[in-house]
Amino acid sequence: MKCVIIGGGIGGLTTAIALQQKGVEVKVREAAPEIKAIGAGIWMATNAMQIFDRLGLAQRVTAEGISLEKVSITDRQLRILSAMDIPAIKKRYGHSIVAIHRATLQQLLIGSLAPGTLETGKRCESFTEDDAGIRIRYTDQSEEAADLLIGADGIHSVIREQMFPEAKLRYAGQTCWRGVSNHSLEDRFKRSTIEAWGGRYRFGFSEIADDKVYWFAVQATRPGGKDNPGTIKADLLSAYQNFAPTIGRIIHHTSGIIRNDLMDLRPLGQWYLRRICLIGDAAHAATPNMGQGGAQAIEDAWVLADQISRYDQPEQAFRRYQQIRMPKARFVVSNSRRIGSMAHLAKPWAQLVRNGLMKLMPRQLAGSRLHRVWAIDY
Repeated sequence: MKCVIIGGGIGGLTTAIALQQKGVEVKVREAAPEIKAIGAGIWMATNAMQIFDRLGLAQRVTAEGISLEKVSITDRQLRILSAMDIPAIKKRYGHSIVAIHRATLQQLLIGSLAPGTLETGKRCESFTEDDAGIRIRYTDQSEEAADLLIGADGIHSVIREQMFPEAKLRYAGQTCWRGVSNHSLEDRFKRSTIEAWGGRYRFGFSEIADDKVYWFAVQATRPGGKDNPGTIKADLLSAYQNFAPTIGRIIHHTSGIIRNDLMDLRPLGQWYLRRICLIGDAAHAATPNMGQGGAQAIEDAWVLADQISRYDQPEQAFRRYQQIRMPKARFVVSNSRRIGSMAHLAKPWAQLVRNGLMKLMPRQLAGSRLHRVWAIDY
């Protein structure tokens, strides 16, 4: 049985690793002409690290990134409103949260594949399916046969568009700027993730390596905006001038800045059709407010590979995969959207009330919703 995965991101690569460990022949096709060390940072949450542990990758991921000791939500001046009990999380689940450069993680996963698994410069155009199998057509006019097709091609999935043309993306009301700063944080912020809430604006940052800080800046604004490349850094410095000076220094020491409107996918009723299945953002894209995009794709990878190894009929495997994964994925989508709205309350009095309630909330209660996400019960 040959499985072709469209998309060489974190979800697609992890699925290939998991399937190869189950003895399935896998090929990964990535649209980009080459895998470059671009992008920003990513958090591998506790649930993702548990899956990496099962795949024998957790120690390597931790060694390449930063195992976090503090995760806090603060006000503009970095005064703590709410904090996770990281020692308790690590004791319960065996892992903290690891901050790592996305490109570093991607290269680590590529190195864990069998040689020849990944081919770049292969952009999927369409596919057909009949009783003989699946035929995949690429934009370079080449074609490929497969027994199984996995769509791991992200929020703008070509596979999903052909399977479910009625699927709709939703703008979350916020736009995000991201970058990696060549900056050394003060000692109190090392091995930490900080997210500062300030009404229309919020800013988060985390050390991902020595003298490397991943950051994101979110603003409540209209979609489709454009930046002036010559003034983008100055514009962000102006927007966040009322935040703590640390934030200005992080922006100042950044060379490349990425802009994206925050979108999610209106929940689908089904993730598969016969021998074709979706994973990760192609199936259940969420806004990044819970830091779960990559982690949910990694959970998909483990469950899908496990079910494929258990069932002779692909449709049975895909159905069981969906039954296991859909409830948590939908929970993440809905709660990520809710958190984004709560972070950007416009009225000052509403911000004061929210901040006061967050300060009063016990750590155990604050983390109760996340335990539903962190727990791996399969």
